[in-house]
Amino acid sequence: WMPEALDDLWALDLTALTPECLWEGLCLVRLPWRRVPVPGTRVHGVWGAGMHINARTSWLYLSGGQRFDVERQRLVEEDRVAVFRLRDALFSACSATGASLATAVAGQLAQFWVQCRDALGLAAAAAELEVQVEGSVLVSASVFGAGEGKYTVQYLPVIAGQYTISVLVGRG
Repeated sequence: WMPEALDDLWALDLTALTPECLWEGLCLVRLPWRRVPVPGTRVHGVWGAGMHINARTSWLYLSGGQRFDVERQRLVEEDRVAVFRLRDALFSACSATGASLATAVAGQLAQFWVQCRDALGLAAAAAELEVQVEGSVLVSASVFGAGEGKYTVQYLPVIAGQYTISVLVGRG
């Protein structure tokens, strides 16, 4: 028997945990596994024992775990740390809505909204947005956090014309 080594990352979705489950062991709900998209090179053939994501620096650390030693035909303990630079995989599901994405009136404040979810489908409140409104002139945009991964964006087009709105999502 040889275990299959996967080169993807999964996390247990703990959102359904209740205080009763944590403190008293009365867990009546199944906890699903969710795939976490991690771009770039991956460690192949290793099962990680611990995972830590530094939200400030966007680094993912996998520590310990096991790998299958083909020569000895058994699992071997790993004593190393693998480090991955996340490219905002946790904020990969963002959408924008509002009439001001398509039309706005020169001289009047325009507004639209952005909703960000992480790879597990949860509200991504730590995302940082940069909005660029470019046309015949550059227009500054203001972003306001509304909580629960929601953001309000306002901009004031000063002259009539065509503009392109770009919403960049990151961690700063």
